[in-house]
Amino acid sequence: MKRLVDRYEQMTHNAVKPIADRFGLSVFPKVRVADVIDPDEVGATGDLKTYALKAHFDFVICRNDWDPVYAIEFDGASHQSARQRERDAKKDELCKRDNLPILRIHSEHLTTGYSHLTLLGWLVEVAEMKVAFDAEQEAGRISWEEDFDPFFLMSMEPGEPKFPYWISGLPRVRIERLHKRGLIHHPCGSGFFGLTDDKLYRGAELIAVTPTIGILAKGAMRDQNFPAPFGDLLSEILSVKLADRVERWVQSGEGGKPIESVYAEARDLMGGLQLRGSHSCGDVTDRWRL
Repeated sequence: MKRLVDRYEQMTHNAVKPIADRFGLSVFPKVRVADVIDPDEVGATGDLKTYALKAHFDFVICRNDWDPVYAIEFDGASHQSARQRERDAKKDELCKRDNLPILRIHSEHLTTGYSHLTLLGWLVEVAEMKVAFDAEQEAGRISWEEDFDPFFLMSMEPGEPKFPYWISGLPRVRIERLHKRGLIHHPCGSGFFGLTDDKLYRGAELIAVTPTIGILAKGAMRDQNFPAPFGDLLSEILSVKLADRVERWVQSGEGGKPIESVYAEARDLMGGLQLRGSHSCGDVTDRWRL
């Protein structure tokens, strides 16, 4: 008898189920696409309709027991093939037509290397906190002038960080402490993120650890049809990676580059982006934006 889910799908379920329980959501594995999205109602014909009738979602998350609110897909190594990318595109198109958010994850989303939450947990919790925030605004208990910012949400739960969704909070403190001890030149990093023409978030975080040596962390994250701030999340992840690299440089002297080459690499990356956010420290701003 074949198992209903594979190893990574089980890990996905194990990561999302406690959060779903906390917010009163239901998690259903292996749901046929056509049981969530009516192909006729969304105008699917030909191969697209056939796909909807045969394919399934890895997980469907429901509110009020049975009302679908979004789907979660684990994209393993097989999703790199041209055939699988074509299938994924069909599923994305059906979700787009039906206004059903879909969150695509991979193994990195299931680790806790960035905070007490997995990245999957962070995304799901932030999406649910936004639902609660919007409801409070509708009820008049939060001003319409107030913007939703997950990084400033405070927790009163025992054992949780004070700011549970501010992934880079403690790593930033670690960098500041190294500066106060006289071990690095700048007390905080500088960074930016933006979108490429094909809707890929790219960004970088950098710091001058001496007047002539810098450290750079850069990365990318696909924007998705899901109610979470992916660009801001990328910036947070890069801040964590920068702190780790700074600490490694302090301990071993490894990972540093001439500061002008760090600035040049950052300028090259920024040049191909529609900038969505940035922050700077010390004398960095004028030198990386030339």
